[in-house]
Amino acid sequence: IWFMGCSYTYGMGIDDSLTFPFLVNKSLPRFSTKNFGVPGYGTVQGYLQLQQQLAIHSPPAWVIVNYADFHDERNALTPAYRRDLFMGYQRSNEAVSTRMKAAAVPYVATTIPAGYQIRACPWDSIYHNWQYRETFASVNFLQDLSDQRQSRQIDKTGATLHVFQQLKTLCDQHDIRLLVTGITPSFATKEILKKLKTLGLETLDMSVDLSKEEYRNAPYDDHPNTKANAIFAKRITDYLSNQ
Repeated sequence: IWFMGCSYTYGMGIDDSLTFPFLVNKSLPRFSTKNFGVPGYGTVQGYLQLQQQLAIHSPPAWVIVNYADFHDERNALTPAYRRDLFMGYQRSNEAVSTRMKAAAVPYVATTIPAGYQIRACPWDSIYHNWQYRETFASVNFLQDLSDQRQSRQIDKTGATLHVFQQLKTLCDQHDIRLLVTGITPSFATKEILKKLKTLGLETLDMSVDLSKEEYRNAPYDDHPNTKANAIFAKRITDYLSNQ
């Protein structure tokens, strides 16, 4: 079983042995699991990871893609998310502009008449502050408004659905069963699961209410804690056992 996802799948803030991919492996010893979750990833990175892994490894029996509604902006690489990436990396290391020079961020672009296409944005083009943004609060405010307006105009849902259709095609080609889980309890996540089900994908809502501190790494961060991961693992294990 290969697990694809973001920091929730990776297990940010908890020991590896307490993550839900590890617990699934423990509960279903006839399977071996691999956790490909990476903090900051969206569905589009999971698709590219799967392509790369299938080129060098035998196909798994299952691929489980763990989806959250905030992946939509990552898949579409909206201006607001570009800003977050740019600022986050800037603050992480003084040499980031040099070290990231050869990097590129994958995303789903909407083009006419070709439709949706997976592309890569070079790091040098990821985002640029307007002149005087770092000096005047008014410029910062106006650029934020511009980012938000442009982000609303992008078909983020369509980008996500396109990636999942590509994932399904790839899994079908290699005789892999694909399961998409909803890892956040939001209305938007549930709506994507409904749409995927109508497209013929297997789905599972395994979410817990992450607004409650009992399920988060509070007070350190908002990632799912060991209790939430145990629930995720049980719901996936029950689903796979019934199959």
